[in-house]
Amino acid sequence: MDAMTAITRDHERLTNLMRCLRDHEAEPVTVMAELRARLAAHTTAEEELVYGPLLGVDPAEEYAVRHGITEHRDAENRLAAAQAAVGTAGFDTLVAEFVDAVTLHIREEESRILPDLVREVSEEQLERLGALFEDRRRSELDEAGFGYSAG
Repeated sequence: MDAMTAITRDHERLTNLMRCLRDHEAEPVTVMAELRARLAAHTTAEEELVYGPLLGVDPAEEYAVRHGITEHRDAENRLAAAQAAVGTAGFDTLVAEFVDAVTLHIREEESRILPDLVREVSEEQLERLGALFEDRRRSELDEAGFGYSAG
């Protein structure tokens, strides 16, 4: 699977979990624990393996990548704030802010960063990056207690 497909599929997983959290479809502490693990695994794999080929190529691409990294940190901080607010009046607002921020990041990444990656690397390299992304993501999920069967 190529990197663009691997990342967009993982975005879908994250989006489904965020919807579940936002719509109160499951216990929020459980959903947020999985979201935290999946977000960390996704971010680690993406920043270590996928963003690299775009650094130093073009100032606009490099800006988009650095902005994406900043958004990753922002998402982690917003999720932590929501986790700390479980059971309080501000919880739903913090969840909505987290979901909105991550949704915007996904849109920007899928419309800007990933198409730039497709243009900058060969199909072979794109396939290799996809496999590396999946391996790294799964390794991170295993370490967090959300093993391979969790997808």
